[in-house]
Amino acid sequence: MAENDSKDAVRDMVDNIVAGKSSDAQDQFNSLMRDRTNDALDAVKQQQATSTFGDQIAGKEGADVGEFEQMGLVPDSEPIGDSLEDAVVDVDTETGIPVDKLDNEEQQ
Repeated sequence: MAENDSKDAVRDMVDNIVAGKSSDAQDQFNSLMRDRTNDALDAVKQQQATSTFGDQIAGKEGADVGEFEQMGLVPDSEPIGDSLEDAVVDVDTETGIPVDKLDNEEQQ
């Protein structure tokens, strides 16, 4: 909240207190406290994020293979299972049955 806006809000709150409008003054007080609390909390969050993640983010283009190896995320063997080319099957759009199975059934 800007400094002038805050001063105007406090002035309005005091005017409402003097005028006997305690409900309006209470609402303005709550609004002022909420805004100040949110501003302070946002500042603390930014400081905490900078101190926690600042060193990790600064100067990094991306992770290198060494970091993945340290975490145990680099496979040490070839993937197990069929290759993608072997797994692709043509499907008859009318029946939904794979074409090679249809060919086998027709031959029997």
